[in-house]
Amino acid sequence: MKAFIKIIICVIAVSLVFSSCDKSPRRINDLTIVQALGADLEKGEINVDIQYLNLLANSSSTQDIDKNITSLTKGGANSISQAVFSASKTVSNDIFFGQNKLVVFGIDFAKERIEEGLDYLLNSPESRPDVPVAIAFPNAKSIIESKENGAKIPAENIYSLIRLGEECGHSCEVTVCDLMNLYSDETSDIFFPVLVCENDNVRCEGTALFSKNKLAGFLGEEETFAFLIVKNRFESGIFSFYVPSIGNVSVKITSSKSKKEVDIEDGKIVFRIDIDSKI
Repeated sequence: MKAFIKIIICVIAVSLVFSSCDKSPRRINDLTIVQALGADLEKGEINVDIQYLNLLANSSSTQDIDKNITSLTKGGANSISQAVFSASKTVSNDIFFGQNKLVVFGIDFAKERIEEGLDYLLNSPESRPDVPVAIAFPNAKSIIESKENGAKIPAENIYSLIRLGEECGHSCEVTVCDLMNLYSDETSDIFFPVLVCENDNVRCEGTALFSKNKLAGFLGEEETFAFLIVKNRFESGIFSFYVPSIGNVSVKITSSKSKKEVDIEDGKIVFRIDIDSKI
C-alpha cells in the first residue's frame, strides 16, 4: 500500500513538472529582434520605423555573409507604444527589444511631443536603460532606413559612431538612463546628439539642448566640445583652432576637469567655470 502511494505521488510530481513547461523556450528565429527604433510626427500622428534583424537574409550564399542582414517595418498610431503594436502586425514573429541599439526622435516630434517620447522611454517595458537616444534631422525615418554604405547591421554602426563621437569630444552620448537622471534633477535639462543622414551615411551634427522640455537651440561641433568639458563628460581628444600668426593648430587633450560656481551680481546670475586640462 505504501509503495502504491509513493508511485501516485511520483506520478503527480512528474505531471506538475511537465505541465509547468507546456511552452518550449522561444528561439532567436521565433523573434523579430529590433536593432533601432525611430519616431516621427506626421499630420498629428506618430509614425515609427523599426530596423530589425532578418536572419534569413543572404543566408543562401557564403559570398553574401558580410552584406546587410536587416529589414524594415513601420506603423502609425496616437502613441509610440500603439505605433509599435501596429508595426508588430506587419511581421510574423513577436517583436523583441532586448537587443535594441538606438532610439531616434525626428526633429518635428522633438519640438511638439518630446514629453511623450520621454514617457515612453522611462516607463515602457520595451525600453532599456543603456540604449542611446538621439534627435534626427530632418526625420528619424532617414536614420533608420540608412544602409550605412552596406553595413551588415546599420544600427550598430550608428551606435558606434555616437560612442566614438563622445570619446573624441565631437558629439555626446545620451542613454535612457542619462535621461532619467536629467529629467529627475530639478537643476538640469535634457540634451541629445543630433544625427543627419546624407548619401546613405549617418553623421553626428552637434547637440540639441532643451529647456523645460522645449527645444532651446543647437550646439555645433566646437560648442559641443566645450559643453562636454564643462559637464565633465570629456575624456580625451583633439581640439583644433586657428592662430593668425601660425595657422591651424591641433592640440591633444588627455584629461580635463571643470569646477563650476554660481553667484548673483547686480541682480544677475553669473557662472564661473575653472577648467583644468592636460594637453
